[in-house]
Amino acid sequence: MNYEIKIDNAKEEKGTIDLHRLALIADSIRKVSEGALQISLTGVSLTKGRKKISLKDALKVSLTSIKEGSTVLCLESEKFEKTLEPYQTDLFRWEAQQELPQHTPMTLFIKSFQDAMNENDEQDLLDKPLLRELKQLKNAFLNENETFVISNQNSVPELKLTKNDFKRIKVLKTKSRSLNL
Repeated sequence: MNYEIKIDNAKEEKGTIDLHRLALIADSIRKVSEGALQISLTGVSLTKGRKKISLKDALKVSLTSIKEGSTVLCLESEKFEKTLEPYQTDLFRWEAQQELPQHTPMTLFIKSFQDAMNENDEQDLLDKPLLRELKQLKNAFLNENETFVISNQNSVPELKLTKNDFKRIKVLKTKSRSLNL
């Protein structure tokens, strides 16, 4: 599936991105999608030890081009039904696991942000380490006016992020302590 990350009101020239900033965005996508996948599979986002090779393949997201018109990063990733090896289902995570084959690393990334900024208490697929990783993307914003718009071919709702949105994640992080996450 194809995705776009459009950076509006960027400090850099249109159609360009600093390599350090690109690395921050890429690292955030990788860590958040991995944490969201781990929560769906095991109930915990942060796992110790070496990662299984099959997860590395399943979490692959490729940069295919950079377009002008602001700065637009074009990304591509496969659905888990094509890349994720069979896994043992968890009775408590059955609903999330049923939908997992239709997701991609990018849809998990988008969904994690949407869940973290949602005002209701439905946060089954979030924990403290994942919330911490979500907050790390804030470092990729170079000014208060920038907007990141993450979209695809309408299989998930578009995600718009500004630097101020990360304040909402901080509140939820504090709230989650009382939920024993």
